[in-house]
Amino acid sequence: MSEENKKQNEQPQEPSAQQPAPITLNMISKGTLELATPIRARSKDVTALHYDFTRLTGWEYAEAMDSDPAARNVFVVTKKQAICLFAAAAAKVTPDVDAKDIKERIGLADAQRAVQVATLFLTTSAREAGRNTYGE
Repeated sequence: MSEENKKQNEQPQEPSAQQPAPITLNMISKGTLELATPIRARSKDVTALHYDFTRLTGWEYAEAMDSDPAARNVFVVTKKQAICLFAAAAAKVTPDVDAKDIKERIGLADAQRAVQVATLFLTTSAREAGRNTYGE
């Protein structure tokens, strides 16, 4: 091994970048999805959907999870389930729009982001529930 390599191995390595803070349930439970394509509801254009997953009831969660009869794996959320869950969370806190309006009128690009938000919420809440239940 050359002297230069030995010196590099002996010197403590400086961290190249700080690790990002982990995503917590508090960070993603509430927010706003700015719509690329407005939704028409009650003769108004809705350009942003506020959402709050903490306001959902267990029944609303069950309804969203039961929305896709083709879902076979309880550990994988389908896009239909995610959109239904997001629509329920958004209808709770977005004035003049209900979950049906959102599900039927949301545009493709906005639906993709809604699926991502709901899936991230479900994954993070399951992880945190595991920590609380199993001490992980």
